[in-house]
Amino acid sequence: MELRREPVLFFLTAAVVGWCGWSLYSDSASPIRKPTLKKGGGEVPDLRVPDLTKMPVPARPDLRRDLYGEPKDTRPLPKLEIGAGLPLPEPGPYPWVAPPPVPGPVPSVWHRFLRTPAKVEAFDFAAAPADDGNVGGEAAAAAPPANVGPDSAAPAGAPAAAPQAGLSAEELERRYDHLVPREGLEMWGKVKNQNKYDLKEDEAILFQQYDVKNDKPFGAPYTVERAKLLRVTLARTVRNQLEQRKRKVKWVAGNEGQIREFAMQCLEWGNEEPAAFAEAERQLRKALELAPSDPANSLGLGQLLESTFRYEEAWKLYRDMTDGAFKASADAWVALASLESRLHLMADAQAHLEKAASLEPQNYRPKLALGEFYLSGGRPDRALETLEAAIRFEPQGAEGVPMRARIRRRLAEAQLALGQLDAAAETFTKSRTVAADDPGATVGLAAVALLRHKAKDAVALAGEQIARKPTAAAYVTRGLAQIELGDFLAAKNDLEAAVGLDPVRDVRPLSALAYLYLRTGHVDDAVSSLEKALLNDPGDAYARYLMGRIQRDRGQASAAESLQRASSVDLGFVDALVELGLLRTTEELTELADAERYFTKAVEGDGSSAEIHGRRGLAQLQANQVRRARESFSGGLKVDKDHQLCKLGLAICDYLEDNGMGARKGLRDVADRKGALADYALDAIERIETHEKKEEWTDAFERQSLRAEWNATALQGMRATVQGGEVILEGDYPSSGEASVTRDLPAAHFRILEVDLRVPVGGASKVPNQADVSFFVKRVETRQGRQITSFEVGILRERTGAVKLRYKDANDDASPNIELPVSWPEGTTLHLRIERDDHDNAPMGRILVNGEVVRADLKFPRGASGQFTLGVSAASDTGRSASVAFDNVRIVRKRDQ
Repeated sequence: MELRREPVLFFLTAAVVGWCGWSLYSDSASPIRKPTLKKGGGEVPDLRVPDLTKMPVPARPDLRRDLYGEPKDTRPLPKLEIGAGLPLPEPGPYPWVAPPPVPGPVPSVWHRFLRTPAKVEAFDFAAAPADDGNVGGEAAAAAPPANVGPDSAAPAGAPAAAPQAGLSAEELERRYDHLVPREGLEMWGKVKNQNKYDLKEDEAILFQQYDVKNDKPFGAPYTVERAKLLRVTLARTVRNQLEQRKRKVKWVAGNEGQIREFAMQCLEWGNEEPAAFAEAERQLRKALELAPSDPANSLGLGQLLESTFRYEEAWKLYRDMTDGAFKASADAWVALASLESRLHLMADAQAHLEKAASLEPQNYRPKLALGEFYLSGGRPDRALETLEAAIRFEPQGAEGVPMRARIRRRLAEAQLALGQLDAAAETFTKSRTVAADDPGATVGLAAVALLRHKAKDAVALAGEQIARKPTAAAYVTRGLAQIELGDFLAAKNDLEAAVGLDPVRDVRPLSALAYLYLRTGHVDDAVSSLEKALLNDPGDAYARYLMGRIQRDRGQASAAESLQRASSVDLGFVDALVELGLLRTTEELTELADAERYFTKAVEGDGSSAEIHGRRGLAQLQANQVRRARESFSGGLKVDKDHQLCKLGLAICDYLEDNGMGARKGLRDVADRKGALADYALDAIERIETHEKKEEWTDAFERQSLRAEWNATALQGMRATVQGGEVILEGDYPSSGEASVTRDLPAAHFRILEVDLRVPVGGASKVPNQADVSFFVKRVETRQGRQITSFEVGILRERTGAVKLRYKDANDDASPNIELPVSWPEGTTLHLRIERDDHDNAPMGRILVNGEVVRADLKFPRGASGQFTLGVSAASDTGRSASVAFDNVRIVRKRDQ
C-alpha cells in the first residue's frame, strides 16, 4: 500500500505531543534526571523548570540521611592558625633613633647613622655624684684679694696686691676702669668724672677704687693727678666703647663708610646695650642722608629695622628699593627675600633669591643666600649645587675671610645633611683653615665624629669650641657624644646648658634631653621635655617621632597623629614610617592594609635593613598574606643571611604552606641559638608537635537516635530525641531534678568542646522554657561510695535569662557562679566553646561565646587520670517545663597512640 507523506507526518506529530502531555501530567511522580553527555560530544537535553506552586512541601533533608550508620567524622586537625593557636613571635622593641647633632643629616638619612638598640640603662640622676668639671665656684671665691692703688693715694684699708687670681686680666679690663701710675701698683675701679669721655690730657681723675674680689668700693672717691699716671683706660663695657667711638665719627660727606661701619658695630652691641640700637639708627639715617645712592646704607637701615622687630617698615624699605632705583641690585632682592623667609613667605622668598642670582651671576652673595635658603628648607641637594657655585665667586683678600669661611661651612653642612661624611669633614677642615675661630666649622667636625661613632673625638672637638665660646650646637653635640659614652650626668649638664643659648632652636637640646631620659628609664621626664620642645616648634620631626614612639609604647591613641606629623616633615623618614606600621598592627584587622603601606614605604627608604623586612613580614602574616610574608622574609635574608626573625618567619610560612619538613628545619635552626626568638622557636615546635597528636570528632546528628556513645539521663516526663538533625531535650518535670545528654572522654585526651545551643521559644508543651540550661565539662569521682563532682567548667543559662559561669576547682568546693556579660534570649542559638591548653604543663582553660573569649583564666586539673563528662543538661522543679536543643558538636581530643 502506498503511504502518503502528510498522514505519516500527522501521526508522528500527534505521538510526540501526546508523549509530552503525559510527561507533564506525571511530573510530580517522576524525578528529573540529570543530563548526561555522550563521549565525543552531544547536545545537553533541555530540562523543564517545575512549577513550585504545584509541588508538595518536601521533607527535611535530614530524612534522606543515613538513618543507621555511625558518623565517621574523626579526622586530623587542620594546621594551627596565626593567633591563639600559633602566636607570632615578639621580636622585642624596635630600635630607637638617637637625636641628630646640629648641624646634622636630614630625616631621610637618619637611619644610616642614628639607629640604635632600644636598651634602657637605668640611671638615678639624683643619686649621682656632682660633676667636678665646673669652673670657678668655691675655688674662685677662696682666691686671695688683689692689692691695688698707689701707696700715696690709696685710702686706708685698701689692698696692696696685684689683681687677684680669681679674675683674669681680660675680665678685669671688661668690668673696671684701669689706672696705671708712673710709680706704684695699678688700680682698678670707676672713673667718676662727669665728662669722662671728653677728658683733657692734663685733667685730674676722680677715681673710686674697688675691692675687685668682692666687687665693692673702698671708701670715698679720691683725686689722682694726671701727671702721676702713665695711662687711663676705661672699662671695655659696651656703653664705654660706644661713647668713645661715637666721638671719633665725623658726619661729613665722603665719610659714609665710617659712619655705616660704626652703626653696624652698634647693631651688634644692641643685644647687650639697648641704647646701641638707637645710636645705630641715628648713624644709619645720617649715612643715608649723606649718600642716598649707596644701597649699603639702605640695606643697613633695613637690617636695623629687622633687628628691632619693625618688619613692616623693613619690608616697605626693601620694596621701595626693588621697585625704584635699586631694582637691578642683587643685594636688595636678597634682603627682601631674607625677610620674606623669616615671615614664612617661602614661595616669594625663593622667587626673589633666584631673581637676585640671575641679576648678578658672578656675585657670591645671592648664591650664598639661596644656598642657605635651600639648606634651611630641607633641600640640601639644591643647596649643595648653589653653594659650590658660590665658592667660584667668593671674595678675596683679608676682608673676605669671614665670607669664605661661611660659604665653606654652609657647603659642609649641605654635605653633612646628605650623609656625605667624608666630604663634609674635608670641607669643615677647609673652613677652619680659612678662619680658625669659626665656631660652626669646629662643631661641624664634632658632629661628623659623632655620626662616625667616634664619641671621644666628638667630645674633644665640641669641648674645644665650648672653651673658646660656648654655643648651643657645641653643648648639644658634646651631650649626645657623652650619652653614647654612657656618661649620662655630664650629658644632662651639657644639654641643660644648651637650653636658652639658642631660643630659636631650643627644640634640639630639649629633644636630646628627652632621649636621655628615655634611655635612662625616666619616661615621664622625657614626655615633659618633649612637650616643651614642641611648644617651640610643633612641627619638629624628631620631637614628634620620639613623642609618638612613647605614646605607642603606652597604647595612647594620640601616637598616630604624632608619628604622621613626623613622617610628613620628610616622606623618607624611615623610622617614623616603621613606627606607624607597628602601630597599625596593634589595631583592628582593617588597619593591617595601612600597616602594609607604611612598611612598603619604609622598605623603599631603607632596603638594607633586614629588621624592617622582618617586621613587615610579621604584619603580613598577621593579615594572613603568607605569600607576601615569604617575599619579605626572603628579602631580609638577602640583606642578612643570618637574621633570626626572617629565618623564623620563613619557617612559619613553610608550616602554613604545609611544608612540615622545611618548617621544622627552620625552627630548629633558630632554636639552636640563644635569645628570645630561640625560646619562641622551641615553643612553636612543641605547639606543632602537640597539635599534630590531636584529632577532631564532630557530630551533626544526621540520624534518628543518639548512639555514638551519647548517654541520655532523663526523668520520667523528660525525653531526649534526635529531630531534624539536632538533639531535643524537653518535657515536664514530675519532680525536681536534672536531665542531661552526655558522653565521656578520658581526661588526658580532652582539648576542646564546641556546640550550638538553643533554648526554643516553647517546646512540645508550647510554653516558655522554665529550666536552668547548662553546657559543661566536668569530672565526677566516687569517694566513699558517693559521687562527687571534683571539677566543673561551663556556662549556665538560668530560667530568668541570666548567663553565668559555672566553675568549680578541685581546691575550692564553694566557687560561686559568676554572671557573664552575655545576652541569651529564647530562640537564639549561641555557639559555645570550652577549651584546654596544656602548654608549658600548666593546664589552663578558656570559655568562648560566639567566638568571643568571656573567661581565660580557668585552671584545669593537672592529673591525666579519670574521665571527663561532656554534655548539656536542663534542671528544674516539679511541674515545670524544659526545652533545649543542641547541634554541631565538635570535640578535639588527643589521638590514641
